[in-house]
Amino acid sequence: MSRIICPPGEQRRFILEVLKKSGLTVVSLAKYLHTGKTNIHHWKNSNGKNHAPYEIISKLANEFHISMPAILDIKDENWGRRKGAVLGLLKWSHKRVNTFYVPQKNTLLAEFCGIVLGDGGVTNSQCQISLNSEADLAYITNVNNMIKTLFHCKVGNYKDKRSKVITTTITGVRFIILLKKFGIFRGDKVRRQADVPEWIKKSLTFSTACLRGLMDTDGGIFVHSYIVNGKRYSYLNLSFKNASMPLIIFVRNTLKTLGFHPKIQDERNVWLYTKKEVLQYIFLVGSTNPRLYKHLGIYPGLHDKMHF
Repeated sequence: MSRIICPPGEQRRFILEVLKKSGLTVVSLAKYLHTGKTNIHHWKNSNGKNHAPYEIISKLANEFHISMPAILDIKDENWGRRKGAVLGLLKWSHKRVNTFYVPQKNTLLAEFCGIVLGDGGVTNSQCQISLNSEADLAYITNVNNMIKTLFHCKVGNYKDKRSKVITTTITGVRFIILLKKFGIFRGDKVRRQADVPEWIKKSLTFSTACLRGLMDTDGGIFVHSYIVNGKRYSYLNLSFKNASMPLIIFVRNTLKTLGFHPKIQDERNVWLYTKKEVLQYIFLVGSTNPRLYKHLGIYPGLHDKMHF
């Protein structure tokens, strides 16, 4: 099990709140968690040496509707060799540090993972999401609100004066560690051929939310027009483009599971070619990026055909 590293007194405060809100004794709480009462005492009286498992803390927070404790770090079980460095961090932790709420695995988190896998980048100390400052202007606000809702943290937005790019930034080594726990890793996404976390793939609900995040960033709805015998014809296409083949396969497979007929082109594009399926995508999957609706309002007969 992974272990949480909290600011001094935070783990004790959380355990005491669990005992108070649940009405359980140390012995009954230990039985409920299938662990020994000594562990409960150690976690409650922790002086920086006894770190509770993340999985148990998350379970208690969810079961008794208590906010997760502030977490400085999350360590794998075999973290002993680095323990000295962590203790040094705890001694320093009376200074101001960035803390992040650890959300439950849910549809909003799955959608956020899709956004990061689409237009995001993860370094050693930052997560950056780069969007078009004009086409995605309204979407930027939605992304910022999503981050604040999930992680209870501040975000920065930086406009590149040389281009139409605005970057949303979440800074903190602890946030990068948190992303890793959810299956989002640092480094070049194309070089390592980034893939969707397994916990998302195992759930169609989560997969659909992640698909929405991917499509809202690396996808789009387009109107293709052509003229035959002087008459103009227009049709809707939906396209997802990415250089990571695992993401292409995930998008294709999720669309198929939802009943669509996607086509892969040039190993970098997934397409829905029919007007009916584009509209069904909006109906079933939806979008939080107004850019995807740009062409829908002007498409002839759209509003008359939104019922399937």
